[in-house]
Amino acid sequence: MITIGSKVVCVDDRFPIQILEWASNIPRRGGIYTVRQIKIAPDGTTGIMGKALLLWELDNSLPSGGEVSFAIERFRELQLEEENSNRCEHPQKMASVA
Repeated sequence: MITIGSKVVCVDDRFPIQILEWASNIPRRGGIYTVRQIKIAPDGTTGIMGKALLLWELDNSLPSGGEVSFAIERFRELQLEEENSNRCEHPQKMASVA
């Protein structure tokens, strides 16, 4: 279950081109992100309300004071063994984060 602080993997980065009008930082398929907040927000395409994520690694602040979030369905939770594997394969990436 995805919760605040969970590591997630983007599984769907097929966004409509219009998203670039509101967001310059969008998740990429296979990218690993950390959940900062879970909220209820309208889908940018359909307007249907649903769970959405704000991610520590992506800032999409709006002039109005809000921030662009991303539908929770676009992500899956990173499994512990994947996280450990990622640390072993990319030690320099982890060192730059610390």
